[in-house]
Amino acid sequence: MSDAPILVLGSSGKLGGAVVRQLRHAGYTIRQATRNPDPSDPAMVRFDWTSPLTWAPAAEGCRQVFLTARPLDVAAAAIVPGFLDECADVGVEHVVFSSSLGTDIQVTGPLGLVESYLRHCGLGWTILRPNFFMENFSHGWLLPQLQSHGRIQLAAGAGRTSFVSVEDVAAAAVTVLADPAARNDVHDLTGGDPMSHTAVAAALTRASGRPINYHEQTVEEMRIAGQRAGLPGGSLEYLLSLYGMVRDGLAARKSDDLRKLLGREARTFDEFAAANADVWRVEATTRHD
Repeated sequence: MSDAPILVLGSSGKLGGAVVRQLRHAGYTIRQATRNPDPSDPAMVRFDWTSPLTWAPAAEGCRQVFLTARPLDVAAAAIVPGFLDECADVGVEHVVFSSSLGTDIQVTGPLGLVESYLRHCGLGWTILRPNFFMENFSHGWLLPQLQSHGRIQLAAGAGRTSFVSVEDVAAAAVTVLADPAARNDVHDLTGGDPMSHTAVAAALTRASGRPINYHEQTVEEMRIAGQRAGLPGGSLEYLLSLYGMVRDGLAARKSDDLRKLLGREARTFDEFAAANADVWRVEATTRHD
């Protein structure tokens, strides 16, 4: 095991935070990249995508980087390559990039262009393409409506999704960071049998004992809701395109890559729902209409 720290971007987010926890548990030295580091924590380093002068100092001395772009960042293809160049300049050897399932279809989208640059920039690379996270329902932007109204509102139609757990994706990241044999490859990360959002609502109902329903929005209804929530226009259209893939059946794909990496089956949605049932039993104090 190398003594060099592993730089983890997005360390305050769901996935980055899980990667940090699991790497520490496995005995690795971590450097957490964050815009607002705690001065008392030597493992934290300042990193800001809008401040390129923070990039090289954050990566200096690291041989490996776990990379996530900012969520729904339509400018990722214009920004991330510069960071990858900085990584090469300071001696980084391997970058694990968490992309998104379906990027092979949207090759000219922001993440597709980042993938292409990473594969040809001279760094060692591994690309993880997870499907939609189960934890979007327990810790994400969908939670307020679930707590306030017992409702999932999306323009997902009847499309099904092979949801994957953040913890499984983090475990896959730790595996490829630790095992050179798993590198220079693309791994599609999905859960088990694909589920419609109606089936998701039923699973959350069974786990929590609280009636939860799926309300199918039109694209325009979801756009208006996103505008009211203050989501920037480019990010909102990006999000709508992702749910367009759900409606078109492209999120229902299943892959065996996660089982091959971890040597076990992926966490099931029912297991996730049972572990987080208390979250949906609590009605939010502030209603979100």
